[in-house]
Amino acid sequence: MDKKRFLIFLALFCSIVSALSLFLSLFRISIVLSLIGIIFSVSYLRKSGDEMIKIISLIVGLSVLILAAFSNNPLSLGNKCFNDLDYKLSLSAIDNSLIDNSDLQIIKEKFELLGYCFNIDEKDSKLAILNIDEQGYNNRSALEEVVKKEGFKAVLADKVVFSNGGSDIADVCRNDATCSGIVQCSQIETKEYTCEFRFTIYLTESAAQRSADITSNLSLDETGKYLSDKLYLYIGNKEFDSLLIGSGLKGQATTQISIQGIGTGNTENEALQNARDSMKRLQTIILLDSLSKDYALDSY
Repeated sequence: MDKKRFLIFLALFCSIVSALSLFLSLFRISIVLSLIGIIFSVSYLRKSGDEMIKIISLIVGLSVLILAAFSNNPLSLGNKCFNDLDYKLSLSAIDNSLIDNSDLQIIKEKFELLGYCFNIDEKDSKLAILNIDEQGYNNRSALEEVVKKEGFKAVLADKVVFSNGGSDIADVCRNDATCSGIVQCSQIETKEYTCEFRFTIYLTESAAQRSADITSNLSLDETGKYLSDKLYLYIGNKEFDSLLIGSGLKGQATTQISIQGIGTGNTENEALQNARDSMKRLQTIILLDSLSKDYALDSY
């Protein structure tokens, strides 16, 4: 095999191994091999007579490089993340008791809803290992809030209006067009599109009265359509969203609260999908149960 054909083979080999590295979520290796393959294809093989192999090698290298570059941002699909999970933390109960399987499932759902790239392996009945990417590892304080007993809560004017840790929420409307869905889509001045969604939360009588007591002391914003304070949503002590409250709820002990939000995008379809995803995420978070106990995260 002459030198040029050997370099063609090497470039093609780099591209193939790069593709396999991408499949195995080894992004740094994938990008380096893609670059090597492209360099061999362009720099050394410009005068090669075998143009077809050179072109194939170049295309494969470029394709894998682009995929690896875009996929280097964490994309969570269930518990599989297209990123390197090079960091480990141990998860255990504060009181050294057994890890509750239902708690472990709730923790997984919280991580997914908050966008963390992770994987949880059960090591034994009292210890689980959390495999996580660098971004999640560097936000350890935020992760520690997720594994605390306290679950979802809605805060208005620094007071908890309702939470899923007690008997505040009776139900959340889902998959029912009469109380859940996209209201309207429109294009704004920045040329982006926005789609508004709404869904209903059904509160217990005690939670409804608490909401009335809190909102009765609030003023309206400059539009007169909403209360002056937003409703802030938390998982533990980590804020993940804020919502406007319609002026019609001021001082009203209603058991039905309409949660509103928007999704944005460069196209109407993109905005519509983002609005649907945001609505589903909120509905799921509100319905999540609280943990039965507090957990701790330690270096492993």
